[in-house]
Parts: sequence; structure tokens; C-alpha cells
Amino acid sequence: MDQAVAKALKEKKELQKRLAEIDQFLRLYREFSEEPDDSTDEKAAVNNVHESTHANTKKPIPRLKFRGPPSVVRVSKGILQDIGAPLTRGELATELEMKMVHLPGKDKESRARYVGTILWRHPDDFEHVDGRGYWLKDVPIPESEEEKRDLRERNLI
Repeated sequence: MDQAVAKALKEKKELQKRLAEIDQFLRLYREFSEEPDDSTDEKAAVNNVHESTHANTKKPIPRLKFRGPPSVVRVSKGILQDIGAPLTRGELATELEMKMVHLPGKDKESRARYVGTILWRHPDDFEHVDGRGYWLKDVPIPESEEEKRDLRERNLI
């Protein structure tokens, strides 16, 4: 793979992760501040954050919305459909946590192992694609960028 393309793909992946983190922050901010919609402008949001950090009132911490293996399976299916490509157990764990799915474990790796175990125990729903991650059973596996490049080089597409 051309170094420029590899660098661009790496940067794209990093930006996607960062964007997901920002989306999670905005969602959590709205949830904690009990904002009814996304119409709050940035200046008001910053003021609200500043005021809330100095307030002496305690707000209850929201519980995670989904718990247990059935939630992991259901939400993972939706994530894979939305993204349209296989994901590793670690990538899925990150996406699940952003969707407020409870994953037990003291660190990222143990939560990723939990996700992998749940998906492995549901072979009718998921399959593991070597070198790429988990994908939906009975759904054609999308070609990776590398596979597409190889086909182009051979003039097959």
C-alpha cells in the first residue's frame, strides 16, 4: 500500500475515534444537563458546564441504559450494520460503551474480551473474519480496502 494512502487511512481512523468521543461527550452533556434538544449554542453550553462544575448540588449519575448479553448482541448487530465493516472486539466494545451498554470489566481489554466471548457464544448471529474482526452471520463480508486495491491492480474491477 502506498505510504500516503496508509497514512491517510490511519488518520481517518483516528479522526473517526475522536469524533465518536466528541459525540459521546455531547450526548452525556445533554443527559447530565437535562437539555431538551441540540439547540443550545456553544457559548451557552460552555457557561452551563462552568456553572455546573461549581454548583454544590448533586445530580444523580445516570445508569447505563442496556445490560447483559442480549443487549450486547442486539446493539452489536446494529453497530455492524451501521458501520458496514467487520470490527475487532475492542472496537465493538468502544462503540457499545458509547451507546450506553454496560460492559463488565476493570479495563478496556477485559471489556473487549467480554464482548468477544458474547459474540463467540452467538455463532448464529456473528462470525469472526480472520484479521478483520467480527461480522454478521449470513451477510456477505464487505471487501477490505486492501482487497479492493488488489482487484483493481489485477484489472478485475
